[in-house]
Amino acid sequence: MKKVSRRAFSGFFLLLFPLPGGGLLFPPGREPLPGPARFQRWVEELCAPAMAGRRACTKGARLAADLVAREFCLAGLKPAGERGSFFQEFPVKAPGAEGRTRNVLGLLEGRGPRADQVLVVSAHYDHLGMGGPESRWQGKPAVHPGADDNASGVSCLLGLARAFFRVRDRLGRSILFASWGAEEEGGLGSKWWLEHPTIPLERVVFLVNLDMVGHLRDKILCGAAASARGMPSLLRRLAGPAKVAVLGRSFGGSDHQNFLKKKIPAIHLFTGAWEGYHTPLDTPDKIDPRGIREVACLAFRILSFESLSPKPPVLDPEGMGSLALPRPKGARPSLGTVPDFSQVRGGYKIAKVKKGSPAGKAGLRAGDLIVEFGGKPVDGFLDFVAALFSHLPGDRVEIQVLRGGKRLKFQVTLGKAAGRPGAPMRGKKGRPRR
Repeated sequence: MKKVSRRAFSGFFLLLFPLPGGGLLFPPGREPLPGPARFQRWVEELCAPAMAGRRACTKGARLAADLVAREFCLAGLKPAGERGSFFQEFPVKAPGAEGRTRNVLGLLEGRGPRADQVLVVSAHYDHLGMGGPESRWQGKPAVHPGADDNASGVSCLLGLARAFFRVRDRLGRSILFASWGAEEEGGLGSKWWLEHPTIPLERVVFLVNLDMVGHLRDKILCGAAASARGMPSLLRRLAGPAKVAVLGRSFGGSDHQNFLKKKIPAIHLFTGAWEGYHTPLDTPDKIDPRGIREVACLAFRILSFESLSPKPPVLDPEGMGSLALPRPKGARPSLGTVPDFSQVRGGYKIAKVKKGSPAGKAGLRAGDLIVEFGGKPVDGFLDFVAALFSHLPGDRVEIQVLRGGKRLKFQVTLGKAAGRPGAPMRGKKGRPRR
């Protein structure tokens, strides 16, 4: 029998229409997912006052885990936690969180010879509670609702659970739906599960991680895509009507990093940074539910393809590297910009300039492409961070940008990055507080 390549299979996939009686493979835009209003309601439920920011080891986190387990049950998933439940409990000892919390796990079993292999789709449900070391908020203590981070990812996960149950009879590989606890404390939930798996770890072949998918602007960002051979090109083929930016190597400090450390290929779907990250401003009214559904559609196509593909994703050792960020040499300097992560090479593109920031005062604008910072060339995000962190707050630096085809120079006096005293040098997504 002639071997079928993954690329050829992906082309065949995109030509398939729903089969009589329902099918697993749908043409782009026809995925059996809930409407945007349902995604919005899930976000609002996870950000309800009783959740109090869902800090690990709190009543709010327990309520959030119960909500996810209830939705897994309603979606028809099989409990995949401990002692026949949806839960896996584990200890936490971290600044601002100490005690025990839970992962929430549900399984949808595949059919046929590949059912023993498992795809994982995940989204952490915890957040920062009243703030703590990872908060960027400088005002009075307040609840951090965590709508984008990561009620958006959990709502996406719940929509996928419902959609795949509808087509469960056509699944090839099985799918584990996982909502991790204590991600904000350093990915502790996913790390615990990988060290104490509730299904044999050798069965796990791939992860799709959903973290911060509530602010879709132009493109869905696909981090860590190069961890699997052929995945960058496959993602572009499966994107359908969605616009994607394939970042290639791993980006950020979310749960997919723990899978990569175990040599399991993974991708991280997210929609980029914004000014409300890790503050009380991350509220449900700012969420884009249509964007969440668009991310869910892409995740559905990826998981559908991988469930039926003749071969599982193959690890690419050359694509396993992480974009580890440089460390500041002292107090953290700030320019006051939000990056456009879809710009991978050629400079650091500004998605937004914060009002009253050093960048704003100097005249920088959204859309500017920084190509030189303090005399150092900038080819991408890491170059920008390294150049920024080579300075201290109060330093005056020259920044050169491309704007409308012209190269412009600006003199900027750097500010001090926001954050409570004792805050870590960088945020948990691996992004500096600029």
